[in-house]
Amino acid sequence: MRTRIARSIVAVTALVIVILGIPLAIIIQRFYESRATVELQRSAALAVAELTVPLDAAEIAAAASEPDAPDEFSVYGEDGGRLYGPGPATLPAADPDQIIVVSPITDRRSEAVVGSVLVTRQRSEIAADARQAWALMALAALAGIALAVLIARREATRLAAPITDLADRADQLGSGGFATGGCPTGIPEIDTLSDALNASDQRLAEALAREREFSANASHQLRTPLASLRLGLERGDIETAEREAGRLQQTVEHLLDLSRGALRSARATDIEQLVRDAERRWHPVFERDGRTMTATVAAHLPAGQVRQTSIEQVLDIVLDNSLQHGAGTTRIDALPAPGGLVVAISDDGPGIAAVQQDTVFQRHRGSGHGIGLALARTLIEADGGRLLLADPARAEFRIVLLAEPAEPGLGLSGRP
Repeated sequence: MRTRIARSIVAVTALVIVILGIPLAIIIQRFYESRATVELQRSAALAVAELTVPLDAAEIAAAASEPDAPDEFSVYGEDGGRLYGPGPATLPAADPDQIIVVSPITDRRSEAVVGSVLVTRQRSEIAADARQAWALMALAALAGIALAVLIARREATRLAAPITDLADRADQLGSGGFATGGCPTGIPEIDTLSDALNASDQRLAEALAREREFSANASHQLRTPLASLRLGLERGDIETAEREAGRLQQTVEHLLDLSRGALRSARATDIEQLVRDAERRWHPVFERDGRTMTATVAAHLPAGQVRQTSIEQVLDIVLDNSLQHGAGTTRIDALPAPGGLVVAISDDGPGIAAVQQDTVFQRHRGSGHGIGLALARTLIEADGGRLLLADPARAEFRIVLLAEPAEPGLGLSGRP
């Protein structure tokens, strides 16, 4: 592409030089001829001014020797015969090889023509002068073409480089990679195409990130329902197995909606029932691990504005976190709060280390709290709630939910 662009620029430059150069060469030729004619006319006029009437060969020779006399001229008498000079014996006719200028000599008293002055110049001499000018023009044209080559290479690189970069980025994008980058080139069409490619790359990156997040969330969240399902099957409890299979389906659908940004609106949910269900699911799991758990629900606990699947998953995540990293008894306490309610989960373990307190809700892999707490915060905040680390020493996490508003427009405190 660079070669084609450079060739095109050089070809256009050469064409312009030819189109302009040929007429200019003709004009220069005519200019030299016109200048020679004017010089000959001037020489003839000077010669006439030096001569006196009647014409005499000796006087003509004396006038020709004057310092201000023309270089060469010929004088002819009234009959056309040569009186002086290197010209032909008689006045010549037109000659294609010469420029001939004849100026009449008149008697000032009678106004009669008594002779003429002849001056000539070979056209070959004029052509030689024109060829010198043409040679200079040719050198200038070659210099222009050389400059055009340099400019063409630079412009070809400037134009081709971003297009090549776009092609590489498009190929990288098509191969499953990312094509971010690309500096503005100052060429609107290329910059527009680059912006479109960056936008496509960004959408693809976001889609892949959502898919990866969904995969990670699903793999994390399906462990607990699968464990409960397996436990129910081992006990022959078909009702429990069916219930956990339903939770599996709801969890997958909920995580898909979360990754696509298509979560349904939160609605009033019976938090007391969900806490009791969580205790029922997790009590045998803790018991099998040599741990105990308790659940306390305050009387008249209001309903929470949250999706049932969201709060179930958040409870499972925090309880699983307590099982994995805590010790002793794990407690669930559901209490009313101004304008809402709080579900607190704590245990008797070593708590959250100081170095982890600032990163406990950050998504990461490896040992530690992993992606669970980060996902839990995302789920609960999507419903307008909050997940807080209230007491690091007791690893106490608090789920803060809005209660079902009694009147439209009420805030968390219950006041407008």
